[in-house]
Amino acid sequence: MPLSRRRAIGLAASASASAAGALSPAPASALFGLSPGGTDPALRRRLADETGATVFAHPGADLRVTEFMDWNCPYCRAAHGLLAELAMADPKIRMVYRDIAALGPQSEEAGRMMRQLQRSHGGGAWRQVHDIVMTSRRRADAGSVAAAIWEAGYDADLVALEAGRNAAALQAELRLNRALARDMGARGVPSWVLGDRLWDGDPEAAPMLRRIARIRERG
Repeated sequence: MPLSRRRAIGLAASASASAAGALSPAPASALFGLSPGGTDPALRRRLADETGATVFAHPGADLRVTEFMDWNCPYCRAAHGLLAELAMADPKIRMVYRDIAALGPQSEEAGRMMRQLQRSHGGGAWRQVHDIVMTSRRRADAGSVAAAIWEAGYDADLVALEAGRNAAALQAELRLNRALARDMGARGVPSWVLGDRLWDGDPEAAPMLRRIARIRERG
């Protein structure tokens, strides 16, 4: 599925949509309005605070690449693996995933389950289930994420129980990510921030790596 400079997406959704239904993209529509981002010191501090994020990095990683995503975003799924591709080409990249759960209640259910999975079992478990969900055509919600957790070898019932107990804190993390995306100037999902600047080009590794090299040159 080509992304072709799409900066925002909507999902076709209805109250009768089945949790097992296939994802279908709707016409592009802005999820956020434009707002200042980039070099503002307060925004840099918020990016550096990785509460609510999932992070993968080698020791000595010196540049943060942040992806704002939603489990029910078909274009996020099409771009699945982009951060890993960048990190394979440049091991000094710090990969940061931030779920903004912007596409409705099902995305929030999935987001809370995934945040709790990380709390309970760590980033390795999150990555396993992330790969399962993002390569599936099922809508992500509590049930489909639970199935992916079982598939990865973890007890989804316990994760769901803890997610219920911690629902308020987990929801607060999703809201924090959503506010940061908005304030960085993200207009939808997927969006990426290279260092402290919103990426405005195509979601392709080669141009992103060139921009990263220029960021490092500027120090």
